[in-house]
Amino acid sequence: MKKKSQILGKKTIILSVAIAGIVIGYFAFLKPSSQVKVDWNKFNAFKSPSVLIIEAPSEVSGIGKSAKVSVKLDTRGYIVNAVQANLKFDPKDLEVVSIDSGQSFCKFYPEKKYDNDKGLVKIACGSPYPGFKGESTIVTVEFKTKSFTTTMLSVEKESMVLANDGKGTNLLEDLDSKEIKIKAAF
Repeated sequence: MKKKSQILGKKTIILSVAIAGIVIGYFAFLKPSSQVKVDWNKFNAFKSPSVLIIEAPSEVSGIGKSAKVSVKLDTRGYIVNAVQANLKFDPKDLEVVSIDSGQSFCKFYPEKKYDNDKGLVKIACGSPYPGFKGESTIVTVEFKTKSFTTTMLSVEKESMVLANDGKGTNLLEDLDSKEIKIKAAF
């Protein structure tokens, strides 16, 4: 009986030393990060990509009237940390009066401008780690109508929605566009 307990005691000691050696070896040679980051975007591999959606009135009555247009982001479950939204418009038909980004998830704006001669609104913005997931209005643009016509607004191909995956993967695939009819007021 005494011999059996001695063998059991030796096995326990050997097992304890082996576990301690594995733990010490792990921390000594593999040097794990003090901050563990999980790429949650990998769990969304089968979801459709993020989208930039143009919300605009289908009709505006009269020349010189205001039309508010929003560019909204839907990340569709992905975590993103940067957006570039380029909105194209016909400068013969519309003129930008103001742009507002106060409702956006973004914390910094390296680019926030418009050019009424070229017919372009450019917003580049971002948010630090951990980024953003959900829906957010990136920019609201107030236009003034200039002519009676049907005009188009479109998200340009240079636009991007960048994943917070350490690589800046562009999640934007579909480019939205909207038509606005500027008609005579009666």
